[in-house]
Amino acid sequence: MVLLCLAALGSTAQQSVLHHQRLAGDAYLHDLHTLVSLLESHHGGLTRYLTIERFHECITDEESYLPDSLTLAEAYHRLASVVDAIRDGHTWLMPSERQAMNLLYTCAFIPFSIEVSGTEMKIEQNFSDCNELVVGTPIISIDGLEVRDIVKALLPYFTADGYSLSGKLGGLESQFWWYYGVHFGCRTTHNVVYTDPQGIQRETEVHALKMNDRINDINEVYSRYSQNEVAVEWWLENGVGILKVSTFDGGSLKKYKRWFNEALTAFAHHGATRMVIDVRGNGGGREGVENLLLSCLGVDCADKYDAVCIRSPKAKSYKYIQQPFKRRCEDVIYQCIEFKRNDDAMWERRERYRRSFFEPKHPFTRPVSVLIDRNTFSGAAEFAALVKNNVPDVVLIGEETCGGYQGHTSGYAYRATLPHTGFSIHIPRVYFDLNVAGDYNGGVLPDIQVVNSDTGFDHVLDFALTGGWWLNPSQRPFNEHLTQSSR
Repeated sequence: MVLLCLAALGSTAQQSVLHHQRLAGDAYLHDLHTLVSLLESHHGGLTRYLTIERFHECITDEESYLPDSLTLAEAYHRLASVVDAIRDGHTWLMPSERQAMNLLYTCAFIPFSIEVSGTEMKIEQNFSDCNELVVGTPIISIDGLEVRDIVKALLPYFTADGYSLSGKLGGLESQFWWYYGVHFGCRTTHNVVYTDPQGIQRETEVHALKMNDRINDINEVYSRYSQNEVAVEWWLENGVGILKVSTFDGGSLKKYKRWFNEALTAFAHHGATRMVIDVRGNGGGREGVENLLLSCLGVDCADKYDAVCIRSPKAKSYKYIQQPFKRRCEDVIYQCIEFKRNDDAMWERRERYRRSFFEPKHPFTRPVSVLIDRNTFSGAAEFAALVKNNVPDVVLIGEETCGGYQGHTSGYAYRATLPHTGFSIHIPRVYFDLNVAGDYNGGVLPDIQVVNSDTGFDHVLDFALTGGWWLNPSQRPFNEHLTQSSR
């Protein structure tokens, strides 16, 4: 069992409450059943990617391997695996704030960030004093654990919509340092086996970093992390208008209208022959921004959803739900105003985002490319799916998105606390079923696959700007399998 790898870390492991506090098997079982009950009662898309029978089989399998006691870290991994079975990117399990703070302030962490593709791992940035680990160095093992086993152990902590492996790998890249410590325990030093530029296998020891030191090093290397994220940027390059939308949570819909209009007006004024819309790294945000972005292309997706439903606008019990009084008040409003019961005993939302469509002064009707990656999620992935289905000859370039091609479960959510472990579960309640062709159960697939980690973030944009594939649609080097499976 993967959790037995905890024993391989040796005497230099640092102890946090997650790793030294033990939980009785019966207490863990109670939290497991509480988790299942909360998901079955409130999760809007519990059976989007698996049947309820298959979900129950996962629980039965978990119950059959119940130990007499286990650490909180072991309990976290097991419960996270149950949540992972749902395959919903808006559903996640987290340690309590006290447990997380204990780990952050008492332990040190892996002193480098990684790039990962499948079971291959490379150094993305090195914050240690070991100059041998240059960018791009392949890692063979860490602390005696092979990369393949590390990836296998950590993937259940990361949720993505459907069968989007790229989305889970994107989460692993950004949070590897944290989850390596959570799962395997923290150490003062780490043994790293790697391959040098000459192809020779070598071994080195690196000192772990405290949280504050890590943050300072990251801000020094990546200046963008120490600045506020810009929601919308645009510029022209060689006659191509580039519209980068980093987040859908950067302001009101009115602000997004103004920003998009400014960009389109500039593109029209300078006679832009093509437009590139970049939603890489966009995790979504305010609902309705995807509509505004579609409007820029002259698309009015008033019927973009086949269904927007909720199991029930009110909880069966507020016993474990955080901020119960506030949730009760909100739920009364949802029941009275937001939702109405339909013939399937579900509650259907009254559509209220048609107003977020707008008539831009200069809608762009020339060739368009959309850049997506493994961190394109939620509303941004929704935009990618809708543009793929509604804009003729659009070309999607990059990687499969973390957000689902057919829609997602998000919107209103409950946050509940499991009584014995103290873990917090985020449960999205609203089921958004997109009106798209096909039934691919993963993220939005690109027409042309160009992986960020293989080429560099800026090189994907360079490819979109300089590639001759856009001149003649019949000559575009589409990946035949990806195109057929997603259209």
